[in-house]
Amino acid sequence: MRQLNRLCVGTNFSPEAEHALTAAAHLARATGAHLDLLHVIQRPLLYERVLRKQEPLVTSLERQAQDYLQRLAEAPPFAGLSLECHVRVGTPFTELIAFSRERGHDLIAVGARKRSHLADLLLGSTTERVLRKAGAPVLIAKTALAEKPACLLAPTDFSDASRPAIEEALALARRWQARLVLLHVIEPIVQAYAWATDLAGGEIFVIEPEELQPEWDALLASLDRQGVQIETQTIKGDVATTVAAAAKALPADLVVLATHGRTGLAHALLGSVAEGVARAVEGCVLTVRSGAEPFTLP
Repeated sequence: MRQLNRLCVGTNFSPEAEHALTAAAHLARATGAHLDLLHVIQRPLLYERVLRKQEPLVTSLERQAQDYLQRLAEAPPFAGLSLECHVRVGTPFTELIAFSRERGHDLIAVGARKRSHLADLLLGSTTERVLRKAGAPVLIAKTALAEKPACLLAPTDFSDASRPAIEEALALARRWQARLVLLHVIEPIVQAYAWATDLAGGEIFVIEPEELQPEWDALLASLDRQGVQIETQTIKGDVATTVAAAAKALPADLVVLATHGRTGLAHALLGSVAEGVARAVEGCVLTVRSGAEPFTLP
């Protein structure tokens, strides 16, 4: 594991971005990490012909954005932190990822917006694309993250691909002295396999929770659990909605999620499934890409 030395938070100055700013400030304060605040000015392609003639306007917007970022940096949550403000022009998700790679950030923090009267939480195109393409762990802040979280939830499919997220969750739980709940979701076969849709039309499960005890025993035996209170849960259901419901019931301050996995006995958190979990969870989600070295807190 590597130390969290430098993190980046993207902001578009919206209310949703405030959660990401606060969460990033908490992490930077806890670790002594350097914090980069980034705002990206997006030039609408539809008006690019006109904007080429109005470079002074773009320059003015950059200056105004820089001034606003500087005022944010002087607010109480950022007092005493090592911090820089940056403004770039381009497509938000590409500039955020490129900037993060250039600076070698260990974590990217972004906000997410809430839509519809049914409180359907959508990531938004920028956040979702950062989640898909960023090599570093991504913190999606939908609500305020506690300065010292008390409970973390980490879904697992028992595969090697989910291991980095579990190790990340362990490190964070140890640093915050938080309760850690590991969750495995058994999906119904009619949702996992298209050919099974004609089987009785109901939920069909190929395994019962108690039959997975050997997998739990092997996983727990392989972890360094010193100083961490770990609980395990096995629940039947759809992965995204079940993880979201478990996070709400605990309640979990942070869900730590692997973004890749493998199919097999335990259905993996693959691509769109991981994105579905990130959408469904109402609180904060930290995604850790399979194969990437996770960060830890000192």
